[in-house]
Amino acid sequence: MNAIIKSFLFFVLTMVSLLYADIKLVDENVKKAVESSNSFGINLLKEIIKRDNGKNIFISPASISICMSMVYNGADGKTREEMGNAMQLGGLNPEIVSKSFGGLIKKTVVSDKDTELLIANSIWLKKGMEFRKDYLDDISGFYKARLDNFTTDPKPINDWVSENTKGLIKKVIDDVKASLCVIVNTVYFKSEWKYKFDKSLTRDADFMTTKGKKKHKQMISDDLSLRYFRGEHFQSVSLPYKGDRLSLVLFLPDQDYSLEKFQSDINSYNYEKWISSMRTKLVQIYMPKLKLTYNIDNLKDDLEPMGMKTAFTNDAQFSRMSVFPLKISRIIHKTYLELNEEKTEAAAVTAIDMPAGCAPEKEPPKPIVLVFDRPYFFVIKDNSTNLILFMGSIAEPVEE
Repeated sequence: MNAIIKSFLFFVLTMVSLLYADIKLVDENVKKAVESSNSFGINLLKEIIKRDNGKNIFISPASISICMSMVYNGADGKTREEMGNAMQLGGLNPEIVSKSFGGLIKKTVVSDKDTELLIANSIWLKKGMEFRKDYLDDISGFYKARLDNFTTDPKPINDWVSENTKGLIKKVIDDVKASLCVIVNTVYFKSEWKYKFDKSLTRDADFMTTKGKKKHKQMISDDLSLRYFRGEHFQSVSLPYKGDRLSLVLFLPDQDYSLEKFQSDINSYNYEKWISSMRTKLVQIYMPKLKLTYNIDNLKDDLEPMGMKTAFTNDAQFSRMSVFPLKISRIIHKTYLELNEEKTEAAAVTAIDMPAGCAPEKEPPKPIVLVFDRPYFFVIKDNSTNLILFMGSIAEPVEE
């Protein structure tokens, strides 16, 4: 029973199951997004484990993938190639990626009496900063992203995050003085169990940490008919939420097989094989109540070993996004999780902070100096039709 706790370091895999219940129901574009997000999330998790080994880890592969795909849409050249390889996109062009993730969002979001699974996106531009219209049209169209401005105060961004995570994550970024653009994704989930746990069966029990120390924790338990799989060195079980569309999947390494060894076995192929091998069994389950937060200040150190390097340098190419040179300075990721006898509530936010980059091989263009200090002509026109609404000339400015 105590060893069950170990599996919660691998709780990230549940987000994959929460978001993608039945791959057979989605079209090919959405399937591509699912496959890349799953594979990317597992690979990224392995990098995160290298520095947070032995600690609780809880990430949202979906949130990170969706947010990074919005940036991928604006990347070009080596920057796009490296991002695509790291994200397991298989060389897909930005238009297909946008359609894939846009379709995934549409099929994933649900809000009814039993379940809330909400995804929100936004792009925040420094006041006065202009992006390419085609890029903004794609992001607002496929991702339904909110387009807004900020000055030197991150409060509007943080307020939006708090609103879209139901107050579970109140702040994602604290300094935007050097930022020209901040791209943000949130994921919020809340649902009751299909089979609520009997509170009278909740008991204190020992929790054996990865360091071999015993900790007293409250364990919820019940005898339930659940989908189950016995692997070579582990057991797994799936707990459904109301409506059966979403589920929590737990993986428990055997007593003589450490969590570290189990984590090394995880890949997208094995994960899919294990999920498809589950069969319904009567299971007496014990699992801990949870309430945790997890923060990553910058995913840069995790993404660079995966081959995504140029995007963080002055050589970054985001010319499909803006004529102004940009780079990624940090990718912030924060999550929240609460699990008890009645329900699960979770939230995630990913924010990609983009300051000015530079074009190392070209001189930055010098501005054209245009001083209206002599008589001039002007028109006011309708850009959609080119109709001239007003025209005139100024011989001597007046302020009557």
